[in-house]
Amino acid sequence: IRYRKIRNSALALQRYGRGYLARRYAELLRQRRAALICQKQFRMTRERRSFLKIRRAAVTIQAYARG
Repeated sequence: IRYRKIRNSALALQRYGRGYLARRYAELLRQRRAALICQKQFRMTRERRSFLKIRRAAVTIQAYARG
């Protein structure tokens, strides 16, 4: 009976510890995913601005060329 109590207590501690580690790891993954999304949006916005600037220049050149 005493052995069973000790064993159950040890199992409970292990269960709580593993659950804590799993929750911490899941939070880390969520944060990494959020960081990647922020980086992706930043890069997309930067590239889009560059593209629109080039496109405006091309349209301006075409407008002058066509009269």
